[in-house]
Amino acid sequence: MATPTSAPAVRMRRYKQCLTPALHKRFNRAAGLVLAVCYLEAILIGDKSSWLWSWFPLGLTGIRTLLLFLAALTVFTLRVAQLHLGARTAVSPFQTFRREALGVKVFQTFAWYAFSAWLFSEIYLWSASKDANLGWISDGKPWERNRLNERPIYLRSIFFMLTVAQTAVHLCLDYDKVALPVGRRKDEDAAVKQGPALPQKLPTIIRPLDELRSRMPSLLRAIGLQTASIATVGPIIYALFIRRRAWDMTMFITKLFRDVAPLAELSYIPPYHISLIWRSMTSGFLLVFLWQSSNTIFSAFFSQEPMRRGQPLTAESGAPNEALLDGLKSTVEVNRSFAFWELLYISNYFEDRRKSIFTEIGRPELTTWSRIVQQSLSTIQAIQTRINEYQKPPSTSTQSQSQPSIESIPRLAPNLRQGQIFLSPSAPSTTLQKFESTLGSIAKSIGQSPPSHNNTPIAYLSPRAKQLSNAAGQKLLTQAPGSQQNLSPASLKEKANTYLLAFIRSPFGYPFRQRFADRVNAVAFGTDSGYSDVFVIVNAIEALSVLAVASLKEDPYGKVAYDVGGIMKTYILVLDALQRFVEGMQPHWTDAEGARGSEDVDLVCIKLREGLGRMVDAFEPYAGDFRIEEGIIRTARMVAGGKEA
Repeated sequence: MATPTSAPAVRMRRYKQCLTPALHKRFNRAAGLVLAVCYLEAILIGDKSSWLWSWFPLGLTGIRTLLLFLAALTVFTLRVAQLHLGARTAVSPFQTFRREALGVKVFQTFAWYAFSAWLFSEIYLWSASKDANLGWISDGKPWERNRLNERPIYLRSIFFMLTVAQTAVHLCLDYDKVALPVGRRKDEDAAVKQGPALPQKLPTIIRPLDELRSRMPSLLRAIGLQTASIATVGPIIYALFIRRRAWDMTMFITKLFRDVAPLAELSYIPPYHISLIWRSMTSGFLLVFLWQSSNTIFSAFFSQEPMRRGQPLTAESGAPNEALLDGLKSTVEVNRSFAFWELLYISNYFEDRRKSIFTEIGRPELTTWSRIVQQSLSTIQAIQTRINEYQKPPSTSTQSQSQPSIESIPRLAPNLRQGQIFLSPSAPSTTLQKFESTLGSIAKSIGQSPPSHNNTPIAYLSPRAKQLSNAAGQKLLTQAPGSQQNLSPASLKEKANTYLLAFIRSPFGYPFRQRFADRVNAVAFGTDSGYSDVFVIVNAIEALSVLAVASLKEDPYGKVAYDVGGIMKTYILVLDALQRFVEGMQPHWTDAEGARGSEDVDLVCIKLREGLGRMVDAFEPYAGDFRIEEGIIRTARMVAGGKEA
């Protein structure tokens, strides 16, 4: 007998399952563009003796292209392994150096760039013509033994220097960060024409190729500067630090495979021929261009909007809102950032998805709208929580518990006498009493004896040293009062502070400066991972205010409007806490600029005011019906810049 079966439940799709295919597609498109760059470089470094085979892909040019593509993929691998979206929250460059100097990231970055440089060097030397004389062995006379060629050693050393320089540039400029458009749309004019509250037209998406074209001039300038710098100082570094070690290492490896002269020694002068210097510049330019173009292409493709075929990433999921909620509460930075970015696009441009958020109320837990409000408000309130934690004074009980207990030293003398202390003590009878009496007599004799000049440190000096010491003392005492004042502790401290401030204001003191904006951002927006959360916060503020305004027309049950008062109150409290914190924060003494401002703080404050203005304009006529307190409406209007209600 067949039993009735219920309809199969829709399996909830995690947000990662929606985001990962989109990122894979972007990775493939970026890799295809990098492959074109590798093909261009394969033509440039190849042999030009044959016009057809110099560019025909089904030949040596194609093989060089694939090998160069492997060298470029190492950059992609590095970027994926160390990808993050938020800016660093270290208060100074020196603090960043302390965090990452001995970390795995430094060694991992250098290792991937070193492998890429080694692979590029072998491809370049293999592709060079015989006239370039870049083989391992120098061709001598027929009767001479093989000799080691120093020209390729010099080129490999230049590539090694470029690796070190590229690693430093990568870490200092934070190439691992993918910069997302914080607080702006790609088409501001279209958004303004449709109204600031609820634009309906999807903004124009800037293609990665257009973004690369705009970045190309600055990219070429940076590559030229880096290559020219290494080409200038490279010969000096090579001659002083690298030449002998590189020669010995290459000689050891060459002897394993080839028969070379065992007594072959370095020449007195390095092979600084003009042709070799020119080759080091051109080949270095191609290597750095491969690295920098790969980084730029990766960032351009991965910073695209969370869209797929003109729809949000979760549109193809069986339960799109459940997948979106999974991303909003994710602890992975990439998933959470893209989920809030997608929520912003849904709230602004996709009416059907907004309505589904308002109408999905038959869930066993909270409704979809309630969970979105909960995740968004917790993200916004985290600003106030971090500020309160920073301003909280240290607990006295914690300090007392943290102080270690000090054990008392063993007692050497007996307790003080009680009773008649002026009577003469009785004669000691036991051995212990006799020892204590003798020890006390010795201590009294030492304490009561007059000081001896022979026990001072100057007594051990020679007569000549004593004479110089007395002369210095007399000269110091006979100086003018102003000169003596300059040697006082306060004067010496003031001079030291003057020199220290001059050092901080110099270019050498830049790594130790703690800018006001960096300190404020680290407290207000910093996370445990060490990166800023301002991108997620801005998207949460704007998405929540737009959804609240849209609910007046699109919420058939009228449930959303009852949460507007709580949203407005949260905006007011966070804005007030953020402004008070910035006003109370004093600049650090190392802040040479002294500017009291932060772009990220200003952006968050602007978004909070805009959100309050939208909700006040929309809900003020219905404040009584939706139980929104009059004080909240009046305060929100004042904060948003309007007239007092």
